[in-house]
Amino acid sequence: MAKFIYLILGCFITVSCKNSDDQEVRNSFKNFNHFYQQQKDYRKIPKPLLSENLIYYIDLAKQKDKQSAENIKQSDFPTDKPEIIEGDIFSSLYEGFNEYKILNSTIKKDTAQLQLELTNTNFKPITIWNDECILVKQNGQWKVDNFIFGKLDNARLESTQNIFKSFLHFENPPEK
Repeated sequence: MAKFIYLILGCFITVSCKNSDDQEVRNSFKNFNHFYQQQKDYRKIPKPLLSENLIYYIDLAKQKDKQSAENIKQSDFPTDKPEIIEGDIFSSLYEGFNEYKILNSTIKKDTAQLQLELTNTNFKPITIWNDECILVKQNGQWKVDNFIFGKLDNARLESTQNIFKSFLHFENPPEK
């Protein structure tokens, strides 16, 4: 009888922990989306919401933006456009999303995968598509690490991290 009670208690604790992690993941994405919707600029998302890996890519891209602008300013063609990342990097639609619904969440150890239904209602016709968001747990917090794209504008680049790799012209990032 005691074994049965421990088994039931163990299952209850396991389910409670999974539900707690699931809610933390959903809240982390909700917080990310709050800032995303305000700015629509990857450079302005608060760093505590992003993984160390994604912050590293963003910092490198900001350095390249700045260096390109300086190079253009000092060139023979100072009105040329510097190298920048254009369009939304957190979805497979260039204009981004303004609404989302979490269809499913999967958590394995320190990685969570959210299946998202994204919507852009700012243009006609309204566009609806599916992408995935990958979050990782770092220092006890769930942080956005990558978006895996569906079959829209950015599908050829497959993910947020691949946009940075393409912009920075490397397959693997240099050592930190």
